[in-house]
Amino acid sequence: MKKIKIAGGIAVIAAAVVVGLLWKNGDASADNVADDQTLTSQPPSAADAQAVIRGKYVAIAGDCVACHTAPGSKQPFSGGYPISTPFGSIYASNITPDVEDGIGGWSERDFFRAVRHGKGKQGENLYPAMPYNAYIKVSDADMHDLWMYMRSVKPVKNKVPETQLPFPYNIRLAMMGWNLLFFDNSGFTPEAGRSAQWNRGAYLVQGLEHCAACHTPKNPIGGDTSAYLQGGNLGEWYAPEITGNRYTGIGDWTEDQLVDYLKLGSNHVAVASGPMAEAVSNSTQHLTEQDLRAIAVYLKSLPGSDRQKPAPLAADDAQMKMGANVYSATAPPAITATARGSRTWRPAWPATRRSWRRTPHRW
Repeated sequence: MKKIKIAGGIAVIAAAVVVGLLWKNGDASADNVADDQTLTSQPPSAADAQAVIRGKYVAIAGDCVACHTAPGSKQPFSGGYPISTPFGSIYASNITPDVEDGIGGWSERDFFRAVRHGKGKQGENLYPAMPYNAYIKVSDADMHDLWMYMRSVKPVKNKVPETQLPFPYNIRLAMMGWNLLFFDNSGFTPEAGRSAQWNRGAYLVQGLEHCAACHTPKNPIGGDTSAYLQGGNLGEWYAPEITGNRYTGIGDWTEDQLVDYLKLGSNHVAVASGPMAEAVSNSTQHLTEQDLRAIAVYLKSLPGSDRQKPAPLAADDAQMKMGANVYSATAPPAITATARGSRTWRPAWPATRRSWRRTPHRW
């Protein structure tokens, strides 16, 4: 009987701890700084013009249009884009001020809770395809400006298909457990001892730009692993490491090269393609020079993975010989053993081009 009482007491304590953790993790009281005015209850006044301008910049930094606009649509933020996940497609919502199909009936507090805490208007849990686990870092001021901008967007009537994930992923209540494991319910705190520029970069990378959504590897249930920004698979694409690692990361890039990449999509070292090209097009190319440099400073400061450049294999190594045989058997006839290429077929390999030796990564 005594053992049963002890076990029962432990169970009660454990249950209380879990309830407490769930409450703390789901606490959205930080969003009470927002008011209950709905999106369409009052158009922005002339005094709000600057907030709308700032809010547009916040929306661009957050790349909201990428997910909330269907491919080929000329109606920004009207939703309908099917976000592909390992668990099924999740349809991005219509976030225009339309009352019926969008968020026109939402209050500012509803908006804050959705963006920063992954809660729908009725309190339902949103799926983390909406990167609220990053947007939790967005400041109250930026959230308010974003809200003001969304009030100025043209309302669009577009009923988005309902997300239908297979069992058990369709149980939204289960997101409470996911959040307990992977959602850090705390805003951005500047790091003491770091410069204002570094902290601005950290704020953008961790929050609005939500870089970890792609560049941090995920575990089997979609949560971030501890390998922060050390590269992740995106289905048919791979988001590379973007830390200070000099081999697999961007440690050997200069600050200017990283700024150019984010601004232009190319820096004579790498060219953005796929999802990253979209991120440059929709978001980073529109950021200020100051913000791009802040991002560069922050990313280059991260220690990253311990992956190192492997030692070269000797020419008589069995693997090298096999590679040589495959190359000889499959290379087009115009590519000679000296890799000098052919004027009518293809250029020489970089190592044989004098101009390319001077700038080995220029394409």
